[in-house]
Amino acid sequence: MGGVKIGPKKYFLAGGLSSTRQIIAKDSYIYNLETNKVDIVAEMIDRRYTFPMSYIPPYVYAIGGRNYGTNEVAIMRSCERFNLETHKWERISSIQHRRCSSHSIVFNNEIYIMGGFQIPKKRVAIIEKYDCT
Repeated sequence: MGGVKIGPKKYFLAGGLSSTRQIIAKDSYIYNLETNKVDIVAEMIDRRYTFPMSYIPPYVYAIGGRNYGTNEVAIMRSCERFNLETHKWERISSIQHRRCSSHSIVFNNEIYIMGGFQIPKKRVAIIEKYDCT
């Protein structure tokens, strides 16, 4: 499951892998830590797990990750973002290098993706500035 802080006491959670490791989720939630309430929001466009999320208001970004399939086929380049004002997901540009288990940071309203795997047991030594349009 991916997750990112979207407010002082609010978190956005999405995707993930079931405990049986058989089902990849598309579910999305907003969790309010103060009220201990979970709101279910629209499902993601693509099923994905082991992916980073970033937040640049009003968008939450889901970047790369892994889907069904074996090796390189399952590791994704696709990205999508959730608009917190309209509560809808939209497909956006893909990252340059497919990867899962990576990390992302936001600096000066730009997303940087680091590390991860391109194929099993092959770590990526690449930092990519993501064009989030």
